[in-house]
Amino acid sequence: MKRCCGVEALRERVTRAADAGGELIALAYHFPRFRPRSAAFDAWAATAPEDPSDEALAAGLATLDADERRRIVDGFAQEQAAVWQSVLADFGNDELAVELLLVGAVAAGVNERRRPLDEALWLLEFDGEVDPVTALATAIEPEDLWSIIESAETAAALDAVSDDLDADEFERRSIAVLESQAARLRTTWHDDRLDALLAALRERLPDPDYARASAALLDAIDRGDAVRSRLATALLADSLDRVYAAAPSVAAPSVA
Repeated sequence: MKRCCGVEALRERVTRAADAGGELIALAYHFPRFRPRSAAFDAWAATAPEDPSDEALAAGLATLDADERRRIVDGFAQEQAAVWQSVLADFGNDELAVELLLVGAVAAGVNERRRPLDEALWLLEFDGEVDPVTALATAIEPEDLWSIIESAETAAALDAVSDDLDADEFERRSIAVLESQAARLRTTWHDDRLDALLAALRERLPDPDYARASAALLDAIDRGDAVRSRLATALLADSLDRVYAAAPSVAAPSVA
């Protein structure tokens, strides 16, 4: 009996460690603040494969100097201490955990920079007149601006809106909550980040295969501060899908 229990305990430990390894690699997808942002990485990522191999990820990792590695690892460990300690407790190898976190950051950075725009451009090309905020929110991934913690906090605030309200009042209050949450959570980092995402989008336009969509997006980008606040709120609303995935009956209101 003792031997059997020992095998099961070991199997559970290995499973937890494997799960923790996957979580470590995925962290930068959920926390965009901790993706690479150095000039050396940007230059490498510009020509990196969209689905990088292990060798390509190693090459991307080599572009991160000591300061950039510290910014990512120490920054995450300080800002998300509970998450970091929980994963480390299951993983049991701090040195390898750091390496996996950095590899995940490289992968997330490549995904952000090399993600195809075709689907968003196709939707905009044939969608008639589109509000500038809606156009930009179609082309920018919400997870590139908002962390999963920020999404979860917003979802919790929305859950506090009473279901007993009529549809119009429920929508009005939900939008008010979203706007309030976006204003509360936004920092200088979010504003700078949004500017960087818009600049990166501009660099990929125009696309000759989607002239109408390209024109709509470039016009929206040129509107500057007139759309940025609304765009941040719209992206926060869109980011809730990952929180509500386990509860498909709940839908986030549109604010675009």
